[in-house]
Amino acid sequence: SHFWSSNSSNLWTKGRVLMNKLIACIFLILFGSCGDDNFKKYSSLKGFRVLGLIANLPEVSDTNDTISITPILSDIENEGRSIKIKVEGCVDPGIANGEEIDCFGGQKYQLFSENLYDLSALLGGSYFTGAITPINVTIPSGVLNGRSIFEQYNGIDYILVFTFFYEDKRILKSFKRIKVSSRLEKNSNPTIDSVDAILMTSSDQQLSINVSESPESFTFYDLTGKVATSSEVYYVSWFSSSGEIETSQVYLGEKTKINLGDSLPDELVLVVILRDGRGGVAYQLQNLP
Repeated sequence: SHFWSSNSSNLWTKGRVLMNKLIACIFLILFGSCGDDNFKKYSSLKGFRVLGLIANLPEVSDTNDTISITPILSDIENEGRSIKIKVEGCVDPGIANGEEIDCFGGQKYQLFSENLYDLSALLGGSYFTGAITPINVTIPSGVLNGRSIFEQYNGIDYILVFTFFYEDKRILKSFKRIKVSSRLEKNSNPTIDSVDAILMTSSDQQLSINVSESPESFTFYDLTGKVATSSEVYYVSWFSSSGEIETSQVYLGEKTKINLGDSLPDELVLVVILRDGRGGVAYQLQNLP
């Protein structure tokens, strides 16, 4: 009996580790494979990174709503530069099924903006990491026209493709899903109350966040055509400009550690991103000193 319990515990622990790595792999699809070295690089802030795209309304009705998207960027290695951001939108062409992240010519295609952003001016006070000027986009009406009741209620994804350029050369592409649905209770962003980060001159300092609100419950049509209820699952991503984070992707309530070595760096930025699995996102940033 004891032998069985011990092995069951080990299997559960290994399963949770694999699940955490699977979550991280989702965010690594655009930037590389899912080996151990990439996990370390994923949490390390040096070159240009898009840490998150936060929509003030992650879910909207099919009524031509205007939303605001706030990019969370980091560009420490380049110490601030002017970049161009091109924003396009379309109904999801099937990215999850292998289609390219490309909207041009897609259903309900729109070119929203193509503007320059001075990261030195916008992020120079926070170690070239943080939120830049929000970008407004309008989700076109008629996205749900001709769709089944199942699709209308559960929602259709409208994709916002962000392409980032430096000196007319593309350096990165990312995208944000906005859910368009007939559901009356729309999804909203989660909220981070505070960050527990013990940044001391010693190894293995714990990282965690405090969230007072409970994950939202939501209804949907299941595969049998019945209305079912489920709850969001919160998960957390950690990033740091120095040190090494033990596990950069964890579920809410799970702690991870950062090893900063024997002495604190002169400058350090720590970023945490909270996601609800349905497009809702929150973030906080800490600077040292």
